[in-house]
Amino acid sequence: MNTLGHLLVVEDDELERKALVTKLKNEGFTVYGAENADKAFSYVDEEINVVLSDLHMGDVSGIDLLNLWKQRKPDTHFIVLMNQYHARCVARLATRLDAVPEADGTFLDNTLIVWANEQGRGDHSLSNVPTVLIGRAGGALPEGGRLIDRGPQIFNRLGCSILNLMGKPAAGFGDAADCGSFEGLV
Repeated sequence: MNTLGHLLVVEDDELERKALVTKLKNEGFTVYGAENADKAFSYVDEEINVVLSDLHMGDVSGIDLLNLWKQRKPDTHFIVLMNQYHARCVARLATRLDAVPEADGTFLDNTLIVWANEQGRGDHSLSNVPTVLIGRAGGALPEGGRLIDRGPQIFNRLGCSILNLMGKPAAGFGDAADCGSFEGLV
């Protein structure tokens, strides 16, 4: 008997949908797949605990599907996979910057891309925002591949740290004039 729950994967890319469905089934979930919002909505009367939906999929978005679904089944958990599109954009930008030679490295070595999304936590809070830094900021940052977790932090500390990294001394950032820097970044 399945105790892990029933999931619905809504993804218009067939390969991505099938891969995710297969992976989740292998983990023990009961999983349904749908290629668009219309097909997904046909499952609204099934026992679905969580809907994993792509954001962009034709005429009806993942947000539209969420709103329609919640009218009928308000207790169903919904995850809209919107960062996938943004992740591709950031990766494309980083790849292009890394392909441009500059000085003793590449343009990316002398750049800092800051990718942050307060929706990554689901609550729009500016505390503990998941953030990715790409590039070496002209050598001011060491090699990447690190996860830094210093406990609860306000997002302004990252801005303050970046200003200091770029040679612009600051005690704070934005509306937190004296928030200090984020420890462990450099």
